[in-house]
Amino acid sequence: MTDINSKRFAVNTYSYTQTFEAKTCLKHLAERGFDTFELMMYPGHCWPADLDAPARREFGRFLSSAGLKIVSLNMPNIDIC
Repeated sequence: MTDINSKRFAVNTYSYTQTFEAKTCLKHLAERGFDTFELMMYPGHCWPADLDAPARREFGRFLSSAGLKIVSLNMPNIDIC
């Protein structure tokens, strides 16, 4: 049996898509002790067309230097029927 305290959970950034750009969101959550995330792909939060190669590299450096980890990317539009 696995101890519940040994399990790690990722924070989903859905509730921040309307208010924070992804990097600001992750900084905000990291200040509260979180380090693992499911990042929502949403315009104004984190959107592929807004992330050219230099922006992706910079975001990767930010994650690395802050000790943060993205475990999944979620496209919320797949939830809409």
